[in-house]
Amino acid sequence: MIAPPAIERWADRAVVRVIPSLIQNWLIGKIYQEQFVADADPEKKRTRIFSKVSFVRSLVNRMKTAAFVDEAEKYIAGCVGIDAEVGGADAQLWIVAAMVRDRLQEFVRLLDMPTVVGTNEALTE
Repeated sequence: MIAPPAIERWADRAVVRVIPSLIQNWLIGKIYQEQFVADADPEKKRTRIFSKVSFVRSLVNRMKTAAFVDEAEKYIAGCVGIDAEVGGADAQLWIVAAMVRDRLQEFVRLLDMPTVVGTNEALTE
């Protein structure tokens, strides 16, 4: 994945804007794939793709919130290269890491909000 130039400059807004895409990438591109590979052949068709809020909420409950945030944070930090030897966040390391963690905690909090009838989740259930 090639980081947008604003990420390479560690612009606050760029970091915040890219986090939702990286959460989605982590859920679908890593967690789902790992679960799919780990399941036995007859069970593969039951592997949940994270297409509904309730599926993501279920994952958070299984993993526990702290572990969910920690794993997602490590993945996102790797994607944006926070710790990279060349081009890493350097002096802004703790600031960027805190922004990522805060957004992930907000994401988990939002999962606990009730969904409104008529939202995408209601249409797909």
